[in-house]
Amino acid sequence: MGAFTGFIGVALRKYVNESEEFIQFKTQTIKTKSFSTLILEQKKNIIITFGLYELCALITYVVFMYMPNYLIIVTEYNNEFVRLINTISLALMLIMVPFFGYLGDVYNPRKLLIIFSSLLLLLSFPLYKMMLKGFYCVIFAHLILAVISAGYQGLITCFVLSRLDIEVRYLVGAIGYNFSYVIFGAGSLLLLSATIDNPLYVNIPPIVICLGALISLLFIFTLRVKN
Repeated sequence: MGAFTGFIGVALRKYVNESEEFIQFKTQTIKTKSFSTLILEQKKNIIITFGLYELCALITYVVFMYMPNYLIIVTEYNNEFVRLINTISLALMLIMVPFFGYLGDVYNPRKLLIIFSSLLLLLSFPLYKMMLKGFYCVIFAHLILAVISAGYQGLITCFVLSRLDIEVRYLVGAIGYNFSYVIFGAGSLLLLSATIDNPLYVNIPPIVICLGALISLLFIFTLRVKN
């Protein structure tokens, strides 16, 4: 997957024209600052970016990476079946991400992110409960989660980067993104692994997703796309 996306990145750099904003920036005199100075100046944006990407991390790790383990523990389905469903859901999400990215270019991405975060907040519990009810329910619920997740994943990066100053756009984005995955991604797996024997374990993954969606909504309301 890394090699595949790398080739896509090279193709985009080669064949897609630079934005006028970026061209203007390249003609300006570049003022250098130390890394620590930039971090201090951009700490608010880093925190906001971190808060927005945490839901991406939870989607990746809880909804997809951990889902086969969860279903094997709480249902009677075997390893091959749950991994097949998980793979199909991942493929659906990968297909849908560019579509939702396109919608973000056409419509207000902030409003769309509010919609998808709210859907994760409101539907995570019902969808996880549905997975316990039978063969077709597992498939349907997992695919719906994949579509909603794709909506958030397809919109968030362009939304975040469009709000940040071009001089620090990728620095702030990279710090917020990577730290959110380290803390929320790895942290969620540790939490789920540590609570397997808890009587409430069946409810813990949707609780984690709901809390992540709530945090994301709070940060979305603090960050608007530049006109």
